[in-house]
Amino acid sequence: MSSKNEVKKISLSQATIRYGVTQRTIFRWIEKYEIHQFEDGYYNRDQFDALVENYANPDYKEVDWDRAACKDLPVNFFYRIEERGVSKLINLEVFRVECAPCPIWAQCLGYGTHHENYGVWGGMTTEERQSLLTNKKSAIKEKVFNDFDKQGISKEMILQAIGKQ
Repeated sequence: MSSKNEVKKISLSQATIRYGVTQRTIFRWIEKYEIHQFEDGYYNRDQFDALVENYANPDYKEVDWDRAACKDLPVNFFYRIEERGVSKLINLEVFRVECAPCPIWAQCLGYGTHHENYGVWGGMTTEERQSLLTNKKSAIKEKVFNDFDKQGISKEMILQAIGKQ
C-alpha cells in the first residue's frame, strides 16, 4: 500500500507512452521545466503530470499550417532573425503584425515554445518564448506582453497558448 505523499516515478520510455510524445520532447521538458531525476534514473511523474494537465501540446502534424498567415513567406525569414546581429536590424513588430491576426497563432506559439529552440514562432523569438516559461519578471517578457497587447492579444491569451494558464 502506498501513502498519499509518496512520490511517483516514471522512466523515459514510460513517459513517452503516457504523454504521447517522443523522447526528444521528454528531454526538452526535463531541461526546460527542471524535472527532477532520482538517483535510480527515474523522473518525478507528478512534475510531468502537472506540466501537461491543462495543456494540449500540439504536435507539428496537428497544426493546420496551410491556414497560417505566413504560409507564402520564405521560411528563412523566420530563422534569419536569430542569426547574430540580425535582430538589431529588423524590428520585431514586423512579426507581431503578421502573426497576431493569424488563425493558428496560438497553436504556432504553443508548438514553437515547447518544440523549437530556434526561429520565430507565434511572432516571438526563442529568447522571448523562453522568458515566458519562467516565473521571473523581465524586460523581455514585459515588452512581449506590451507589443502583443497593441495587436489585441492579451497576456492571458499568450499564457494560455503556451500552457501556463
